[in-house]
Amino acid sequence: MREAVEKYNAKLLILDLMSSYIGGDCSMNNANETRAKFNHLIAVAKDTGCAIIIIAYMNSMYRVTMW
Repeated sequence: MREAVEKYNAKLLILDLMSSYIGGDCSMNNANETRAKFNHLIAVAKDTGCAIIIIAYMNSMYRVTMW
């Protein structure tokens, strides 16, 4: 990721589908596991100034009501 951000001088990186980035060996419900997977991205964002958006989709049975 770092190489691409630096090569293109990216200001925004969007990772669509967080589970694809962190892999199947990490539980998205465990903050310690996911945080460890994101340390590299945090370093890239700090070092390059690139904003990083990570998209995670909730289970289809999960419903949110907005008022």
